[in-house]
Amino acid sequence: MRLLDPSIPNLKIDLLQKITLSTRIFSEVDAALKAKQMKANVNEYLKLKNLNYFVKIHVTISEC
Repeated sequence: MRLLDPSIPNLKIDLLQKITLSTRIFSEVDAALKAKQMKANVNEYLKLKNLNYFVKIHVTISEC
């Protein structure tokens, strides 16, 4: 597939056929989070938006 030049005047990206396709993620994100014992912290951060959980996640990633 040839990429379009983004400088084309009046380019309507939302009308392109492939823009309507959903992205598929094939990796095992859930298993990776469980292996690093981060799943609970990520879930709590997403639910509460509490920065304490974000710091815990950052520390865990930094230790890897």
